[in-house]
Amino acid sequence: LRWVRDELDTARRGDQQVVVLGDGSYDCAELWQALPERTSLIARTARNRHLRALPEAQTGRGRPRQYGAKLPHPCDWLQVAAGWTTVSVPVRGRAQRMTYRVEGPCLRERAPGQPLYLLVVKGQTWRTGGKHPKEKYRAPSFYLISAVWQAGEWQLPLAIEDILSWVWQ
Repeated sequence: LRWVRDELDTARRGDQQVVVLGDGSYDCAELWQALPERTSLIARTARNRHLRALPEAQTGRGRPRQYGAKLPHPCDWLQVAAGWTTVSVPVRGRAQRMTYRVEGPCLRERAPGQPLYLLVVKGQTWRTGGKHPKEKYRAPSFYLISAVWQAGEWQLPLAIEDILSWVWQ
């Protein structure tokens, strides 16, 4: 990732954002901490990942806190009824309905320097076939997305519809 970022900077394309999509093996603390500037990572994460809130402003003596309060595991958000959004996302030439929620910004344990967003996509069940229909199922999925600092606050690096389209692939 650092090589790609350096090559873009050398080619005078330094303002171009690099977005990397990775599976669960890319969700490691070392990669989150070493992410180059102007590079965003979207990585599938474990359903039982430990996440923390951003630390509150600290006054007084002592070392500044790195983490805030513990947050629910990604799979625990599936039981929360409110806060879900359903959109139709173009995927391979057809519209795919997806129900999702975005939580954050938050921090992954052992990587306090990179704020992240948690994207929870609900599972789906649908029927295919004509005369002998089959029921298909897609399990819920969980993603961590590196946050970017814009206009004085943490934000997603892309529009949520673009992120959903990429993670469906």
